[in-house]
Amino acid sequence: MIASLQMLRLAELTFNSRPDAVVDVLLGTRELPPLQRSTLMWNLNRIVCDEMKLGFMTMLAGTHTYNYGVYQAIADSMMVPLVDWEVSDVRSADAKRSPMTFSVRPPVDHILVDYIKYKGWSHVVYIHDGANADRTLHGMFEYLNGESPGYNVYVDNFRAPSDEEFFREFLNDFHRRMSLSQVKKDNISGDEGAESVRPVHVIVDLEGGYRMRMFLRALDESVLVKKEYHYVFANFEMEDADLASFHYSLINITGFQLFDRMDKKFLQNKKLFEDMYRERISTVDYLPASSAFAHDALLVAASALDRTVRKHGLSLFSSSFSRHQLFNRGLPGLYCRPHEDRDHPDRKFEPFEFGDEIAESIKEVLN
Repeated sequence: MIASLQMLRLAELTFNSRPDAVVDVLLGTRELPPLQRSTLMWNLNRIVCDEMKLGFMTMLAGTHTYNYGVYQAIADSMMVPLVDWEVSDVRSADAKRSPMTFSVRPPVDHILVDYIKYKGWSHVVYIHDGANADRTLHGMFEYLNGESPGYNVYVDNFRAPSDEEFFREFLNDFHRRMSLSQVKKDNISGDEGAESVRPVHVIVDLEGGYRMRMFLRALDESVLVKKEYHYVFANFEMEDADLASFHYSLINITGFQLFDRMDKKFLQNKKLFEDMYRERISTVDYLPASSAFAHDALLVAASALDRTVRKHGLSLFSSSFSRHQLFNRGLPGLYCRPHEDRDHPDRKFEPFEFGDEIAESIKEVLN
């Protein structure tokens, strides 16, 4: 969370330093407390709606499959655009109908399909978290059918344990199962001795860098039962240091990186930011990929607001803010539940009056 906040602040500084921008952006943050999944929908809804009473023009968040629906429902009903630095549930039917939800994180499904085709694989094992399986697999086969309709890939699904402590037990069982399955096939075909030269191709689709690293640790400690494996991790969080213990093993590991932490311009901006903010907020040396996407999310939102003002005139938001309080159609704040506005008991439900204009600008910035 500290890394994402650091990158959001860096993006705020970067955008507000642009001489050509016609607006300045002000980032407000709210760190969520630990939420139980059984009460998450109500508590998260309450927290976001309470923030809207003070008001903001765009939501930024890093969602998960289990809380994305809450953010989407609020964004659509209140007409406040959501810019997500995670992938969002972009493959679900609901998300395709959502006019207010946008993600700056590229989906990994296209990369996975291109890699599978490049390697010439016809059979893969897919280890997933559950809710993300429908999203990723649907996207993979949709892309594959569009690009190479004659290419067939067979997928075996395995769900990873929700508790990382059971990863090692899960992998030991998985590796034994793969070996026994291959032995049975060899016995049936009469192709004895071929088992050792048939690698198993495994796609690992887990949410977040922490679960990925716990999986890698368990993989390093697991029993492979004399078989070659090629693991492909479906996220952008992997670093070279994560693979140090696998250099001399039977496991081939592939990961994807989109964020060059040694880029000269980035390092210059990061140093400038740290020199200005080090006394006020915590900074970190290691920046996960999700923090880079958080940085991009703010730049997209800010550029969209700038674009909206350029299209509709400088006076568009002239009555929208007073002392950091948002006004919507003449009344302070946005209320998911209007009866909670004690100062205006006759208040009716009103979505954000400029939501459509800002959402349209976000589409243009992303495209």
